Order: sequence, then C-alpha cells, then structure tokens
Amino acid sequence: MALLVKNSRDNGFRIRFVRPDGRQASLRLDTASMRHAEQVQWFIEDLVASCKARMPPSAAAAAWVGRASDKVRRQLEWVRLAETQRRRALPTLAEWLREYIARRSDVKPKSRLHYSCVAEDLLRFLGGKTRIDRVSASQAKGFPAWLKSVRRLADATVHMHCRRARQFFAAAVRERLVTENPFAGIRYGSVANPKRLYFVTREEAEAVLKACPTDEWRLIFALCRYGGLRCSSEVIGLRWKDVDWARMRFAVHAPKTEHCLRGLRNVPIFPELLPHLKAVLDQGEKNEDHVIKRYRNPSQNLTTYLHSIVLRAGLKPWPRLTQNLRSTRETELAEEFPLHVVCAWIGNSGRVAMKHYLQVTEAHFEKAAGVLPRSYAAATRQALPTELARDWAGLPEHIRKAILMLASTALRTRF
Repeated sequence: MALLVKNSRDNGFRIRFVRPDGRQASLRLDTASMRHAEQVQWFIEDLVASCKARMPPSAAAAAWVGRASDKVRRQLEWVRLAETQRRRALPTLAEWLREYIARRSDVKPKSRLHYSCVAEDLLRFLGGKTRIDRVSASQAKGFPAWLKSVRRLADATVHMHCRRARQFFAAAVRERLVTENPFAGIRYGSVANPKRLYFVTREEAEAVLKACPTDEWRLIFALCRYGGLRCSSEVIGLRWKDVDWARMRFAVHAPKTEHCLRGLRNVPIFPELLPHLKAVLDQGEKNEDHVIKRYRNPSQNLTTYLHSIVLRAGLKPWPRLTQNLRSTRETELAEEFPLHVVCAWIGNSGRVAMKHYLQVTEAHFEKAAGVLPRSYAAATRQALPTELARDWAGLPEHIRKAILMLASTALRTRF
C-alpha cells in the first residue's frame, strides 16, 4: 500500500511505500497535479506488487517507467523498482548540434547549410559550453528577440530559425537527453511576408529579356517568369528528353518536392516560352542532354547574375528576384485556370499558393472599379489604324470605351 503525501513547502507530492525487501522508502514527484500524483501512486503499488511476485509489471506501469524523467527514474532504480539504465554523459549544446547535423545525411546540401547557420546562431546566443539540459524555456523565448535585434533578421527568417531550433531539441527529447523541448509551444509568428511580394509586369519582363546577353539567359529568365520554374534547381535540371514537342509540354524534376510529390510535374510549353526554347535548340548540338549547358556549377549563383541583368535593363531589382517571378506567373495563371491546375503546373499546394504566391495587383483594382488599365489603353491607341486614330476624338464616348475594352481583351488573350 502506497501513501500519497503533499509537501507543505513546494506544494509537490511524495509517495511513501514499503520496498519489496521490507524497508521504508519514499519517492518525490516532479508534479503539482493531484490527478497525476494519484496515477503515479497506482503505478508504484503495481511495481511493488510485481516485484514481490517476481512477475513483470503491467503494461501501463512499464510504459510510465519508460517515459519517466531522469530524476524519477533514478529514484526508482535506487529503491530497486526499475532496472539500472546505462546512461550516456549529457553533451554540451555544441556537441549535440554537431552530432545531429553530422547524422542527417538524408537531407539535401542546402538544408544542411541551413542547419549549420541556425546552429551557429544558437551557439552565439546560448553559448557552446552550455549543457543541453540547462537550456530553459525562458531562454528559448528570448531567441527570436535576439535574432531580430542583434542579427536583424526578417520575421520570416526568424520563424524558420526557431522552427529549426525546435527540431534540434525535439531530436534530443527522442534521444532521452532532455525531458522537455524548451522551444515547444512558443509562437514565432507567420513565415509569410506580404511586404516582399512584387508583381513583375510584362513590360518589365520584356525589358529584362532584351538586356539578357545570350539566348540561354533569355531562356533561363523565361522559364522562371513564364514557366514558373524554381531557380536554379529546376531550370538547371531541365533536359531535352523531358520536352514533349508533340504534346507541347515538358517534365520538370523538382528536388525540393521529391520527398512528398515524387518531384515530377508536367508544365505546358506556353507561347511565351516557345521562341526561347527553339532559339536554344537551334544553337545546340543534336546529342546534348541538358537544356542549359552553362552555369551547371552549384557554386554559381544565378540570382547574382540576374541582379546585374535587371540593372542593365534600367530597372530597380525587386525583392526576392526569382521567387517573385514564380509568384507573378502563378497569379497570372490563376486568373485563367482553376487553382488546382495552376498548382499542378507551378509545383505547390493551394494553401502555399494562397499564403505565399498569389498577389492582388493594381489591375485587379482597375477591373473591379470598371477602369480600363492604362497599359492596355495606351497600347491600343498606338495600334489603331491611321484613319481611326485621326477621327478618334470625334467618336462617341461609349464607342471609344467599347473599342478599348475589346482591344484590351484581345491583348490579354494574345499573351
């Protein structure tokens, strides 16, 4: 029979019982919940009875012993109610992060690089010699503020750093190095950052295409802007054997989604892509494998090259150069095709598209207000025949609006 006693000092609980050898013993619990303490009392009685009968304990009692904290486990071992467990010495934070990153050979190189960046920030904030079980929840709460104030990282980057830190300590919990994850339950905000969204208009895209130095670069930009491919993994991985000219589509191998979507999707050869694909095909050799021959070295950063090309085009580089090209294309396609079709072409989910890709543009406001977009109106006036342009001012207002509306619709369907 075990007796449950409440401590007057710390409002904790202690269980007094008689050991199987007849000696008195007590077990201090690390809980302030009466319900939890009563459950532990029942487990202790079960363990004592099973030891006396030389029988294995019940499944519930054995499971409780298996998930008990190190403090409680050591007490159970001391009173001979649990087998002595061989324990490894608790590592420091630096040792555990180094061990965890080294064993994750299943992740891609960029993910390992991100692991290392987050680990470096954790060591700067918490100290490399700190033992892993000494990291508290209050310290974890201060990590996001430190990333913002000292490292000056954006909210989305802070969110990703804290999620990665929570992953590190979750692995330590599974290894039974710590009993609780200090980063669990802490809200870090949203990873979405609408301020960094930018719609790359067709006029800007044409200016960049004219500034591209080679046909390959024009194709790289067109694949990102009009094909919605990720740069550079999907662009560089495109092969000529993946292009189906008969059905006017090509297969895209996406390393980022190969773990969940098999990393393969089919994308139409949009009219905007066709001339650039043919230009590169005409210049290449018949037995060539990859569509993009240059820039195959992983150390080459295509975004840096694209930044200089945008400057050469006389434009101000927009934030997230390549990501916003995909975002712009998905926004355009979502106005013409169902969302599930667009997501299948772009290679993301509807939830991700709504949160990170789809944009509200100025053209949406103009359309809702019944105002003809200025770019369509200007382009239509320039394309008018000489006779009609001469008599434009004399046409009735409703006739002019009807002509401009028809012209703008023709331009949208053309592109």
